[in-house]
Amino acid sequence: MQQTPLTHWLRLLWNRSPPLHFEATGHTPCLAAGALHLPAAPAWRDHCAAAAHAVAHLVYSPRQFDATGLVPIARTLLALLEDARVEALAMRELPGLARLWRPQHQATPASGEGFEPLLQRLARALADPGYDDPHPWVRKGRRLFYLDAALGLPALRTPAELRSAAMALGHDIGQLRLPFNAQGYRPMPAYRDDHRWMWPADQLTEVAPPP
Repeated sequence: MQQTPLTHWLRLLWNRSPPLHFEATGHTPCLAAGALHLPAAPAWRDHCAAAAHAVAHLVYSPRQFDATGLVPIARTLLALLEDARVEALAMRELPGLARLWRPQHQATPASGEGFEPLLQRLARALADPGYDDPHPWVRKGRRLFYLDAALGLPALRTPAELRSAAMALGHDIGQLRLPFNAQGYRPMPAYRDDHRWMWPADQLTEVAPPP
């Protein structure tokens, strides 16, 4: 697949298009050194989902977050909440993106109640107002995140607010005593990037070295 059609498509959305690099199949999407690294194999629609998500970070996210004092669970939750926040803002500006991102979310109660399945269920609950998850923790996350879920209005607007919500949700996971392998974790759905861009270089302890 050529870079040019995807580059042009991104420019139509926000007039932003980072340099694109296509990596081996199975590579997690990654924003690093101003460039977007994507797995080579996925279909055009998957590339669009990943690229639009990454550029939404360039448009709506602060340049970096501070992970000081955050345990891995809270750090992971902060990244998930920021993913959801930029997508909510992007879908308000460009509603058609909902058709690109929401079908990628497939988690259900049948996915399980470990920490990673709950992360996927929370990600879906924040991305899709039509999805109603019965788990109290997922519902709490949705309540913390939205002023109005139906209208896609996030309540969490600043890094401090996101951090506070992540720590509250992380505390609940700690109370549930759910294990988490931070080194092996990769964000889901698979179109979402590895959050390398979020952290200063001296705080990159949870992700692999840049490709």
